[in-house]
Amino acid sequence: MINIAICDDTKEDIERVKQIIAELEDSSETEDFCRLYEYTSGETFIEDTANVHFDAVIMDVQLGGITGKQAAAAIRDMDKEVVICIISGNEVPCPKDFKINPYRYIMKDEDISIIKQDICSVLKEAHRKKNAVYLFCHTKDQMIRIALSDILYISKIKYGSEVHTLENSYKIKEHLKEFQDVLMSNGFGMAHNSYLVNYRRIV
Repeated sequence: MINIAICDDTKEDIERVKQIIAELEDSSETEDFCRLYEYTSGETFIEDTANVHFDAVIMDVQLGGITGKQAAAAIRDMDKEVVICIISGNEVPCPKDFKINPYRYIMKDEDISIIKQDICSVLKEAHRKKNAVYLFCHTKDQMIRIALSDILYISKIKYGSEVHTLENSYKIKEHLKEFQDVLMSNGFGMAHNSYLVNYRRIV
């Protein structure tokens, strides 16, 4: 089961996306069943991210209050792995959109077969990522998940640990010993009593 958020201020467009997803499920083109969450405002969607982990977000650009792109940027800051699909009636992609790393950008007036194909790709990517192995941990402000394949090493610090990836470092509350067994069964090893190293990243 994958959790999909559909965010659009037009109920008719939400229903169209739901219908496409239902048709994909009926034809077995998706690899998992979808639990759908509907939102007509970006604020309500962002509030719900505290209670629901979303595997994919299908986000309209135009929303009441904050824009869809602002809402997408907010969840991207919280979750680097969530699959984001932007849908627009008339606003074409711009360079700033790369910051939120959308997996697909769909124009509403495109042929329905193309829209269906793109949404199918979004669902398949969400399924692929859901079945990857992640480290779930807590920073000072929030819970985050990090794909094990992205981790270079984890170091011991005074009040927890620090996870080092290719792009970022995260100070987390958990201590090395709390996930040592899990990581060591997934290609990690103790290079020192203060370091867990991803051997797959050693070149």
